[in-house]
Amino acid sequence: MINPSALSLDKLPMANTDSDLKLEGLLYGSFTMQGTLGPQATPEPGTMTGHGTLRLKPGRLTGIDPMTFVKPITDELTITNSEKRLYWDQAQAEVRMNPKEVQLDALKIQGSDFLMRGSGIWRFKDRHWFDLQVNNLLPPWGAGNDFAIHVEGDDITKGIRVTPKIQFTP
Repeated sequence: MINPSALSLDKLPMANTDSDLKLEGLLYGSFTMQGTLGPQATPEPGTMTGHGTLRLKPGRLTGIDPMTFVKPITDELTITNSEKRLYWDQAQAEVRMNPKEVQLDALKIQGSDFLMRGSGIWRFKDRHWFDLQVNNLLPPWGAGNDFAIHVEGDDITKGIRVTPKIQFTP
């Protein structure tokens, strides 16, 4: 059982990846993990499973221009590595992990001028995707105008594509 309280993400062994995107922040929550540790007391990725609720507050994602999520997109958009950062006040998700992927449910990312909700999967050494509902409060696009997007990428090309997600109303 792990109950992180203000654990800095850059102190975790898995934070040292070769990705252009870098997730930073203070980790809180409750997470139950099972698996084995290697010789240097680092987790053996092929043996780890877990579940729990995790929160990042505050946090940021380096390499994403926050203006990407300001207004609805109409066509596919490729996100290129940026020197800019997407900051938020709090982010939380229900997390389930197995040796092949991490699944995020009830994902909520909230900043001073936006709110994102959704779910997604990050497959290790493979592809990742997130379906997000974005509510931007920043004028002139804000005031409750929300839109849905599908974000996907992979660890091979390191490219991230954003496409509009069609919403069906019952």
